[in-house]
Amino acid sequence: MEAETGRGDLGRALLVSLALHGALFSAAWPLLQQVAASRKPLVVALGRAATEKGAAPVPEGAEKKARPAPAKPAPAPQPGPIPGEARVSVRGAGPQGQGLKAPAAAPDGSEATAPMTSPRPGKPSPDANAVIAAPQVPPSPSGGAGREQALGPVDGAGLRRYRMNLALAAMGRYGRDGGRPLPADLRGTVVLRLRRGMGPLTVAVAESSGDPVLDQVARELVQAAGAEASLPPSLGGLDFTFTLRLSFGEE
Repeated sequence: MEAETGRGDLGRALLVSLALHGALFSAAWPLLQQVAASRKPLVVALGRAATEKGAAPVPEGAEKKARPAPAKPAPAPQPGPIPGEARVSVRGAGPQGQGLKAPAAAPDGSEATAPMTSPRPGKPSPDANAVIAAPQVPPSPSGGAGREQALGPVDGAGLRRYRMNLALAAMGRYGRDGGRPLPADLRGTVVLRLRRGMGPLTVAVAESSGDPVLDQVARELVQAAGAEASLPPSLGGLDFTFTLRLSFGEE
């Protein structure tokens, strides 16, 4: 009897509890719906971090390391000034096997004091051992004095040909010079400075042989040879200066 009474009390208590929970759930249901509606799904974006407020966006590709700009090629060196003279060995034998030494068989017998400049295609090869000068120019309106102006390098082939012509003409006069007997022991080397322009060839001693007689003979021979030696067309009308080395009676 007591057991049945206990089970009845437990059943009533369970019903009361269920009724209370049902009432609480019914009262809280609208609030649960509002909370559920206000929640948004969590979205995780895998990408770059957001920039700071006010900072400019980084352009695409800016993070790549900039490649260094290719180095500019160094400018080609400018040719140096053309020297005003060159030493030329003119060798040859006179008619009796003595005297001036015959010109060498090489196309260029000059001993240049400075390296030759490379010629440009289609133009005469320049000779770095001679200087062309223009005649004196009239004073400028500003009152500046006239100056000798350089026109450019001499045609190298033409200058070598002219040197050869002078040497051959001088050798010819040396062999047939009957107006003035030459000493048999005339030996030595002299360097002459020559200038050829619109007028006759002018000859002066640039480096003495140490023998005044030899110096004078060499100067007179080349001076006379200037009237016989033909001038190449490429040198016509130019005023240029060069040097010529003559050797007498040396092996």
